[in-house]
Amino acid sequence: MSGILPRLMGLIRINNGLNSEGKPQFLTPFSWFYEHICKPILPSQPNIGSLLYALCFIGMMWFFAWLLNNKKIYIRV
Repeated sequence: MSGILPRLMGLIRINNGLNSEGKPQFLTPFSWFYEHICKPILPSQPNIGSLLYALCFIGMMWFFAWLLNNKKIYIRV
């Protein structure tokens, strides 16, 4: 899931205004979450925003695993 979900979310494009050349700039939902939620928490220290993003992503993966386990859905590779 950690490989498939970012690829699927990469197909969704969120408009983020115009870049310096006047062309539209797009973000994926994950990059939007990082840019607008995680990064502004401590703008002077981008490492903290990156850590928060990683912890949120891991928490989301654990939540999906918990849901699948409760419904007795097991995926074999």
